[in-house]
Amino acid sequence: MKNWRDWPIKTFSLPQKNGDKTIYYRGQLTENILKNCLAIVGARKMTRYGRGVVKKIIPPLVQAGITIVSGFMYGVDTQAHRTCLENGGGTIAVLASGLDNPYPPENNQLYSQILDRQGLVVSEYKKEFRATRWSFPARNKIVVNLSKAILVVEGGEKSGTLLTAKIAKKMNKPILAIPGPITSTMSIAPNLLIKEGATVITEAKDILTKLGIKLGKISLSSPNLSLIEKKILTIIKREPTTIDEISRQTEKSVVEISTILTNLSLRKIINESDGQYSA
Repeated sequence: MKNWRDWPIKTFSLPQKNGDKTIYYRGQLTENILKNCLAIVGARKMTRYGRGVVKKIIPPLVQAGITIVSGFMYGVDTQAHRTCLENGGGTIAVLASGLDNPYPPENNQLYSQILDRQGLVVSEYKKEFRATRWSFPARNKIVVNLSKAILVVEGGEKSGTLLTAKIAKKMNKPILAIPGPITSTMSIAPNLLIKEGATVITEAKDILTKLGIKLGKISLSSPNLSLIEKKILTIIKREPTTIDEISRQTEKSVVEISTILTNLSLRKIINESDGQYSA
């Protein structure tokens, strides 16, 4: 894998209401990667629920040829880029800084991975520009402009997520939102947007329908599962559950359950976080 610094910087023009904007990019710009783009936005302080949503929603979208666009920041942005790459998809990261000064620096490896897997890293700023407080909301205009719709996963009451939704509304882009628990402050933004008319999303099929992607061309069926695997999935779909609790409810040994959970994790059917499993 090449380091991101070894990729040349090029430019393309992005049509906007007030004239074309020059966009700097690294990667391989193809017609395909820009054809069906979905912006995924959400909280930097992503919850376990938000992580689970991203991991559930993205794989079928990748299978349908959707490009995931996000803002390269902590939380939902980073999880969206990574999940897309893990499932063999193309992703576009929009920086709030110049291409030679990426922020956050913790995502340097992700930067290289995106390019290595035929994705794009783009910015409207010259290569040495340092991210500022105002450049983060400004880059959201590029995120929305590149995309056919935006999907709001999580966000607080006064978050950049809501600002991005306002931009999408001005650009007449569909706003899609994941309903969240009313007890979570990170679900305030999507729940508010749903009240205001955003499309409720509970599965990838909802997004594909909204974007006009024909469902017959892809497979959204569940993988073949044994009876015990189905039982485990039923348990952990209710709420994140520990291995000891799964063992108790299935009346199977911890050793046996551990083997099954490992297999399901490798098949990317379930997720594990802080010792709890979810689907």
